[in-house]
Amino acid sequence: MTALMKAPKMIMKKLQQEIRNLVGQKGKEMNSNIDVKGRDFGLIPFGSGRRICPGMPMGLVNVELTIANMLYSFDWEMPSGIRAEDIDTDALPGITMHKKEPLLLMAKKYNFN
Repeated sequence: MTALMKAPKMIMKKLQQEIRNLVGQKGKEMNSNIDVKGRDFGLIPFGSGRRICPGMPMGLVNVELTIANMLYSFDWEMPSGIRAEDIDTDALPGITMHKKEPLLLMAKKYNFN
């Protein structure tokens, strides 16, 4: 904190350079193949290893199993009167991506007979 007070421009230049190195010049991550399991340190500037979330593998497996069971157990159709061309793919601005218009699908129980 004292270094920031004594030489704010120098510290800010160092921080900006660190951010450019992390994020890239164009504001996007240079490497688009990011591994969420902690082996890619591009988005974790302060490390991972022991600090990584211990429940992350279980959370990933739960999400994968839930989606697999939904795909296996149901036939998915669009509601009547809606075509594939009518689906709005625009997203709202923000840190996370949310659709402007929700995706509507009809789940019909799959008949295994």
